[in-house]
Amino acid sequence: MEEKSIIDLLSPRVKESAVDIVIRNIKRLLLTKELLPGDKLPNETQLANTLGVSRGSVREAMKIFHAFGIVEIKQGDGTYISRSLGKVLFDPLIFSLILLEPDIEELAEFRKIMEMDVVSLIIKNADDEDLEEIRKVYREMAAAVNSSDYDGLDLARYDLEFHAAMGRATGNRLIERTYSFILDFFAPSIEHTHENQQKGLQALDVHRKILDALSEKRIDKALAAIDNSMVVWKTLSK
Repeated sequence: MEEKSIIDLLSPRVKESAVDIVIRNIKRLLLTKELLPGDKLPNETQLANTLGVSRGSVREAMKIFHAFGIVEIKQGDGTYISRSLGKVLFDPLIFSLILLEPDIEELAEFRKIMEMDVVSLIIKNADDEDLEEIRKVYREMAAAVNSSDYDGLDLARYDLEFHAAMGRATGNRLIERTYSFILDFFAPSIEHTHENQQKGLQALDVHRKILDALSEKRIDKALAAIDNSMVVWKTLSK
């Protein structure tokens, strides 16, 4: 996209902080697809003059976008909309969930609804290669459980990798990304559950039931397996 066309689409608005004006405009252009991954943004001076803000405000807005992985700042070249969804420093969705301070029942309901949708999409969209990726993680999990030097934190890592593979197997990038955020949020509690069980056998059984249901493409079994996993997770989280 030409820099001039981007400039023409920007507009200041009263009763906003200068940084918010910059963020709102860039966000709007991203939502309307008038800014696309890989597009170069106007320089600080152009953005500042068009929006009626200082160059320092533009710089602060770009720091925020960069922290969230929305832009790439290339020294000596300029600022570009990111082409990839790299790992952000701290996702605002996770922060908002933390501020809500949900109790165990709310967490369980939230996670259960999300995972029921995930297994439904896997059964609908996943191919053999997707399922094999999930099986591979399960085999690694089983090997860790049966290892003489069993470590709960290692098992927690395989647990998260298992669910990450499930997210990819949905075939839906929006679901995969949202599920990834949720896994990040639940990671500490998942690690805690692996400290509260003997040798990881419960975790292995929970994930085997999920895997079997997905392999058989049985939605009834998959939903039952998710329900069972939530019961186990709630029990071990206390």
